[in-house]
Amino acid sequence: MAASPPGGGSPAFAYVLPVLFLEFLATSLAKGVLPHRLVDFFGEQTYSVIAAVEAVKGLLAFYFCPYLGRLSDTEGRRRMLLLTVLGTCLPFCTLAFTENLWYYVVTQAIAGAFAATFAITFAYIADTVEVNARAPAYGLALATFGLSFCIGPVTGSVLSERYPETPRFVFMGTVLLTAIDLLYIVYVLPETCGEHREERMGLAFPHSPAPFKLRDAYSGLRRGVRQVRSRVEDAWLGLSAGAGDVAHSLPTRMGLVLGDAVAILLSTPLLRRVSEIVFLYYCGVWALVSTLMVYVTRQLGFTTVMVGQLMSAYGLCTMISEGVLVRIMVPLFGEPFCAVLGLAGFALQCVIIAFADRPFVMYLSMVGALFANLFYPSISALISRTVSPAQQGEALGALNGIKSLCEGVGPLVFGTLMTASENTAMPGAPYLVAAAAAAVAGWHALDLPKLVEADLERQKRAESTSAEKQSLLRDGEASFVESDSDSDGEDPEGGSGGSPSRPYSSSGNFSPQPATVTLTLALTLNPPQP
Repeated sequence: MAASPPGGGSPAFAYVLPVLFLEFLATSLAKGVLPHRLVDFFGEQTYSVIAAVEAVKGLLAFYFCPYLGRLSDTEGRRRMLLLTVLGTCLPFCTLAFTENLWYYVVTQAIAGAFAATFAITFAYIADTVEVNARAPAYGLALATFGLSFCIGPVTGSVLSERYPETPRFVFMGTVLLTAIDLLYIVYVLPETCGEHREERMGLAFPHSPAPFKLRDAYSGLRRGVRQVRSRVEDAWLGLSAGAGDVAHSLPTRMGLVLGDAVAILLSTPLLRRVSEIVFLYYCGVWALVSTLMVYVTRQLGFTTVMVGQLMSAYGLCTMISEGVLVRIMVPLFGEPFCAVLGLAGFALQCVIIAFADRPFVMYLSMVGALFANLFYPSISALISRTVSPAQQGEALGALNGIKSLCEGVGPLVFGTLMTASENTAMPGAPYLVAAAAAAVAGWHALDLPKLVEADLERQKRAESTSAEKQSLLRDGEASFVESDSDSDGEDPEGGSGGSPSRPYSSSGNFSPQPATVTLTLALTLNPPQP
């Protein structure tokens, strides 16, 4: 399963890391320049526009990403990665061809339907790595993401400052990186899933080309045009049929997804508490992520280069937290403590940002950011450790659903608050609301050790009760078979000199025998399902 690339070397999952790196390098290259462009174009409506875009994007991600993951199981990982990379990078690529940012905000909102690169990347890793070795592989994927954000924003901002006469230069770089990523997926990335395993999507070129002939070139061109036209027609028919199916069944599927998620998260006190904590935390996180760079641009006078440097510094924090602190602190202090520490770190980060009045103060908030990144790995490991193996995927999937909903709710609420407080004496006041939400989540998280202990005890009792039911049922069946075999060959009326086999006393009353009592008790404790 954990195959190596041709010629040996690094494991096979390393093939997918350049896909992740190039995609987020392409988007982060543009993100270092975007805050100034958004402020110049939308002015005082910037926060409101960002809120609306992120709300739509989050809701689309919540509803459509599971279907892309499911399609990757049937249609192959590479095909879906091709779609998600193109859909995610397209909004930033539009900026290379127009200065009208309405094209960007509309395509960015729609891009939420394609925001499944991480999910499919993790599925790709699961295809090629053994179960006990997946955690380090996932960590390497997250570190790759952090590396792209360390390089991209500062590079984009420096290029923008160096070539001010060509404002689209940075976005042309995004187009180039996106094209390289797509070509890498088509011609290099192996397939790892099902019947598409090791299949190549690219054209098969001969190793030794034949001599050039004009007639052959013309014939080949005509064949190529016909093939392209046929594939386009097939794709259009398939897309039309799929769109009709989705339009017909999507409301029902959405209801089923929401119903399943609610049922899972309400199933135990621990999961109810965790869902509350995750919701409070990620509403604040998405509010901070969606508004911070515009805030420092408008309120603290950050230049394009300074925005890029700040984003790269936060990317470095993510690399250190995910690659070092999680590996040390979670085994040492446990998941509940690290989850509370992560919430406290995020609250501290928000408070520092709210009161920041000079650019250098923003870098002090990274002390809190280092610990804030402990939260989600800790809470995920906690759920994985306490939930039964049959429910782990459902429980973690439901928590990811809450994250996606927060991506829609958080920016919408906080964007409105940022607009309302922008011209007041405390323009960063909404970040205090995010800090308060994290503090409330931390207060709830203090009960996690007790809830974990109670949940483990509940699981032990459930397993013990189930074992007792099965034991009683087996004993009852065995006794019944034994009693039935003893009565074989006897006259039902008590012939052959034997006593009657029917369970009646001399007075004519029914007298239950041990096999009957045991079987009745077993069936009462564990009744057959209709």
